[in-house]
Amino acid sequence: MMRYIVIVLLIGIVLIAALSCGKKGVPPDGSKPFTKLEIVSGNQQTGAAFSYLTDSLVVRVVSSVGLPVAGDTVWFEQITPINGGRFFYTEPRLTNINGLAYNFYRLDSLVGADTVKVTAASVGDTGAVLFAFTVGPGAADSIFKVSSQTAWFGIAGQVLPDSFVVGVIDTYGNIVPGAKVIYKTNVRSLVVTDSSAQQPFDLDTAVTYTDANGLARADWILTVNPDSNLGYPYGYPNARPELKAFIAPTDSVLFRGVATNPGQLKYYYDIRSIFEANCFTCHSGLNDYRLDFYYEMFRNGNLIPGDSSSKVVKNVDPIIHRAGNINFVEEDKVIRWVVVDSAAPGSSGLNNYTDHMKPIFDNGCIDCHGGATPAGSYDLTTHLGIRGAGSDAVPNAIPGDNLSLLVTRMVARHNVDSLSSNPVTAAALADSIIRWVVTDSLRDH
Repeated sequence: MMRYIVIVLLIGIVLIAALSCGKKGVPPDGSKPFTKLEIVSGNQQTGAAFSYLTDSLVVRVVSSVGLPVAGDTVWFEQITPINGGRFFYTEPRLTNINGLAYNFYRLDSLVGADTVKVTAASVGDTGAVLFAFTVGPGAADSIFKVSSQTAWFGIAGQVLPDSFVVGVIDTYGNIVPGAKVIYKTNVRSLVVTDSSAQQPFDLDTAVTYTDANGLARADWILTVNPDSNLGYPYGYPNARPELKAFIAPTDSVLFRGVATNPGQLKYYYDIRSIFEANCFTCHSGLNDYRLDFYYEMFRNGNLIPGDSSSKVVKNVDPIIHRAGNINFVEEDKVIRWVVVDSAAPGSSGLNNYTDHMKPIFDNGCIDCHGGATPAGSYDLTTHLGIRGAGSDAVPNAIPGDNLSLLVTRMVARHNVDSLSSNPVTAAALADSIIRWVVTDSLRDH
């Protein structure tokens, strides 16, 4: 009897609970149960254009009391850009016993933002969640010319006008920053990029990388050597100098350059700066063999105009002699200057007394060679005094004469340090005096 009473009481309690609360998860007014859709994992991923994301897209549907809702229909839809992405499962998904639904996603092919919307039947459109992804470019696939020119003309030994610019894109047309681009020529010449990496090849090669806009650029300098008699058959003039830019041997673009005659190269304007950058550390100042002024280079037959076997010519080859970081074009300029241009000195650029030379003498010489009793009776305060004989009967500066006493004293670096406290500047000023006497013939104005 007691067992019967207990059973009746339990049934009564259950009925009362059912009547007061309704079904589990359903409001007492009989309205639709409240559920929520939430992102579990896979959001905020980044990947290459039209590639599958590493992680799957996982969502969960839960009831109003946080319990999983199984069997709910879930839709995955790309909303920006439209129809560019791809889902592994194209049909709607059903939540499992844990309320989970998932899909795999291939990103859009356009670089930028990619958004996927997920909706569940039980929550409606207002309860949808959004996945946001970032699409980056794919691997470099093709290279193209930015400029439409077919050939570039310039003076041999100088940078050809305009840079040689290429663009790199992936297979979907997106620009590719940071792509490796190789520039290579079929002639002995110099290619310069913002990250040049000279390779030990006979043909000049440089490497660079595309910028944020997917562009790479290089400057091209064709050699000045005119014929194969100098040992370099690829120099100026050459009918088909070519510069190739490529990201792979099978995908490249071609530029053509035409170098015109550079004219006569001269020591002071074209060659001295090469020696200064590469050779002065060992061959200037008080060293035995000096390249820092013109006439000293002829000592001991080291420089013979027109002779390709001159020691100066041989020693600008960095393989034979340690010639700093001298490049192809600089080496060929020295060769051409000696062999073709007969080691022309060129004018000094400081070629008249009043405007250029007097300040040098006034600043560095007249403390000793001026005033009432100039040293050695040699007065350097006037142009006439400079041409004077001093304490003997021989003029100290004879136009065009490299054996003039003023020249030989400068060559021997006699009190040259008085011209400037900077040794390099002092040597350059002494060289200017030599040029003015020998090359510019003591011009007054």
